[in-house]
Amino acid sequence: MNSLVNIIILWFIIGVNCQMGRYGHTATLIDKKLYILGGNSNGKFNDTGKHFFYLDVSASFNTQELLWHNLSNINTVPSHDFAVSVKGGPKNNTLFLYGATKGYELATYMFTPQSNIWGVPITLFSTNHFTRQYSTSTIDYNGKMYLWGGQPSILFSNEIYILDTINLIWGSGNLVGAPAPRVDCRTVFLPNNKIVYIGGSNSSNYNFQLDQVYLYDTIQDNWSVQNTSGDIPTTRIGFSSILGLDGQRIIIFGGNKIDSTDALYVLNTTNFEWYVPKISGKLPESRYFHMANVIEKYMVVSFGISNVNSKLIDGEDAILLLDISNNDEYQWTTSFEVLPPPPTSSPPPPNNTNNTSPIIVAAVIGSLIGSLSIAVGCFLLYKSKQKRGVMLISGNENITSDRQPVTNGNLGQR
Repeated sequence: MNSLVNIIILWFIIGVNCQMGRYGHTATLIDKKLYILGGNSNGKFNDTGKHFFYLDVSASFNTQELLWHNLSNINTVPSHDFAVSVKGGPKNNTLFLYGATKGYELATYMFTPQSNIWGVPITLFSTNHFTRQYSTSTIDYNGKMYLWGGQPSILFSNEIYILDTINLIWGSGNLVGAPAPRVDCRTVFLPNNKIVYIGGSNSSNYNFQLDQVYLYDTIQDNWSVQNTSGDIPTTRIGFSSILGLDGQRIIIFGGNKIDSTDALYVLNTTNFEWYVPKISGKLPESRYFHMANVIEKYMVVSFGISNVNSKLIDGEDAILLLDISNNDEYQWTTSFEVLPPPPTSSPPPPNNTNNTSPIIVAAVIGSLIGSLSIAVGCFLLYKSKQKRGVMLISGNENITSDRQPVTNGNLGQR
C-alpha cells in the first residue's frame, strides 16, 4: 500500500514539476501567476493545446528548480496553437484567448483564475470574426484587446478587430494605411496609446525588414509608418518583444535561425533607433516561437524551439530571465528575486494630547492662582498703606504723607 502511495505521489510531483517543451503557446500573467496554455509539444495534432499550467512568481525562485502547477484537468478549450491571449475584464484579472485551431466555430474563450472556470462568451461571437492563427494582440488601458493580422484561411489578413473585454463587445479598426497582410508580427503597446507593429512574414520565403515599423493610434484610429535607424536587426520570425521598464524601449529576443550573439536588440521609441544593449551573465541559446513577459524587473522568456539543435526547450532552460532594471547593462540570470514591498511611510508622532493636557491645565491653574495671589497681596498692601495714611492724618492734621496711595495705575512704577 505504501509503495502505491509513493508511486502516486511521485507521479504527481513529476506531473507538476516537469512540463514538456512546447512552442506556439500563450503566456499570460495574472495575479502573480504566469499561465502557459496550448502550443505544440510534439508536432502531433492530438497533443496540441492539451496542456494548461502556471508558474507562481509571487515568491523568489531559481530557473533550475521550477515548480509548475498543472491545470490541464480543467482545460476545456479546443486544441490550438499560435493563438493569442491578454489579461482583461472588468477587474483586469480574466484571461482572454483568441484563435483556436482552425475548424472550430468559436474564436474566443475566457478563463477566470479566481474560480478556475473556463467560459465561452457567446455574446462575443460574430460570423465576421474568423478564427485565425499567427495573429498578434495587445490590450490598452481601457481593457480593449486589439487583434491584427494572422491567417484565417489560406490567405493572410491585415484586418484589425477590437474586443472590449469589459463590456464584451466587438469592434473593428481603420484599414487605411495599415501594413500589408502578414503573420507572426510582433506588437507593443506604448504609454502614448500607440501600438508598434514590428516585422512579420507574408510567406515562407519573405520576412519583412525591421528598418520600418507601423504605428496604430488607438485614440485617433489611424495608421502611420515610422522608419528606424541605428544597428537594425536582421530579418527574423518567431521572435518576442516586450516594453522595457521605462516605457520607452522595446526589447526583442530570438527568432528563427538567429544566433545567440545576434538575438537581443533594443528599439528606443524616442528616436526609433535600434541598438545592441550591453549584456552580462551567461549567454543562453537563442530560440524562436517562444513567449516573453515582463514580470517584476525581468523579461521572462518561456519555452520555444532551440536554434542550436531545433529541439523543443524544456527542463532548466524552459525559463530564461533577463534583468532589465539597468538600461546601461542587462543581465542574464537564473535567479528570480521578488522586489521587496515599498517602505511604509513613517508612523505619525505619538499623540501626546492626553499627556500634555494635564500639564497645560496645571499651568493655567497655577497662573490663575499666582495672578490671584498677587492681586490679593496688592489689595492687602494697598489697604494697609491706606490705613496707615489715615491714621497719620487723623493723629496730626498738619502732617501730610509724602507717599501716594498704591493704585493700579502706578503699581508698576514702584
